[in-house]
Amino acid sequence: MAKEEPAWLEYTAYARNPEALALYRTHSTFLSTRRAKKKEAKGKTSSEQDPLLASPKPKLVALLRNEMQRREEAETRYQHVLQDTVQRDMQMAHLEAEVAQYRTHLQGLRLHIQREEHTGEFLP
Repeated sequence: MAKEEPAWLEYTAYARNPEALALYRTHSTFLSTRRAKKKEAKGKTSSEQDPLLASPKPKLVALLRNEMQRREEAETRYQHVLQDTVQRDMQMAHLEAEVAQYRTHLQGLRLHIQREEHTGEFLP
């Protein structure tokens, strides 16, 4: 029985001929599936999904510093607003206490006037 020869060439035969090697690499099903898998994996983390992934580190650091400064400024503004609000609330509480004192005083005056009208006596 005769030994059958494989119908394909050995890889070393392709490696010796640059044109044949290029042709082999473009038409190889094994290499094309490997390329497809790499492309698929690469597509999942590509810059199309998140543009910051494509940015260089110095640009990201600059963006981070700008955001940190903006956040600090916002916190400072919020602290001033909070202080103003607390001061207004304290002033409102003080004014409400004064209004309560005046109402108590006016209520006492009304009772005094009603007694005078009822008894007919006018007391100083």
